[in-house]
This record gives sequence, structure tokens and C-alpha cells, in this order.
Amino acid sequence: MGRREEREQAFNIVFSALFQPEEALTDIIDDEAEAGAYIQSDYSKKLLDTLSKNTNEIDSIIEQRTVKWKKERLSKVALSVLRLSLCEILYFDDIPVSVSVNEAVELAKKYSVQEDAAFVNGLLGSFIRERQGETGGEATETEPEALAEPDTADTEPETADVKL
Repeated sequence: MGRREEREQAFNIVFSALFQPEEALTDIIDDEAEAGAYIQSDYSKKLLDTLSKNTNEIDSIIEQRTVKWKKERLSKVALSVLRLSLCEILYFDDIPVSVSVNEAVELAKKYSVQEDAAFVNGLLGSFIRERQGETGGEATETEPEALAEPDTADTEPETADVKL
């Protein structure tokens, strides 16, 4: 299995976890594997483990770059893709940033609408420019106009080590 497929396997788990917020990530992985929907690889396991431990930091980055929106209002595809890509950018030095961004955009195109892909690209671009100092340290805020899912009741924040 190639890196792209491994990343997509991890995406499917992260996406599934958004619909099962009370389930531990390991339980979701076990259920998906038992159903034949997830084939664990070293990379997908490492990516999911790293994301699980750093979800709060990654979500903070996402929330800092959206205008008047909470992460719960973003589409589940966009949120899942952003979490994975930011995880790679922050914690996987062996993966070029451009590859992480490209793969994120491709996942968003495959599983969502063009607007999600553009939003993912814009938010990641903002983060990368700030990180590289090209924006003078100012975050470029992004407003995901057509990307929101219907507003739902406020939910409890997720814990980074157990749930996504």
C-alpha cells in the first residue's frame, strides 16, 4: 500500500471518529478493521497516533484561521482533511509540506465539493505562510462561507488522547 492509500485509510478513521465522539479511537480502528474498511499500516498508525495526541493543538490552528466559525461548523470532510494535513506538516519532517497540502486538497476533492478543496488549500496556505514568516506573523483568516454543516447543539470538547 502506498503512502496515498495509507493517508486515505487514516482519513477514513478520522472522518468516522467525528460521527462517534464518545468512542475511543482504538475502538473505531478495531471496528473498521473488523469490517474490512481499514487496513492498518505503519504510516497510518503513526499518523493516527500522532493526531490523537495533538488534536487540541491542531484544532487551535484551524480555529485561529477561520472567521467567526467554530470547527464544529466546518464540513466533516474539511475538518478531517485539515487535521491530517496539519499533523503531517507539524510532526512529519520527512514529508514535504507541498506533498501534505496537495494530498489534502486531493482528499477534499475526492470526498467533498470543490469549495471544500479551495478552503483546505487556503487555510493550509495561510498556516504555511505564517510559519515561514512571509506574512509578518499575522494569520490570514479564512471564512468558509458555503462549507458549513447545519448548526448543531454545542458539544463537549474532545480529549486529545482518546477521541478525535
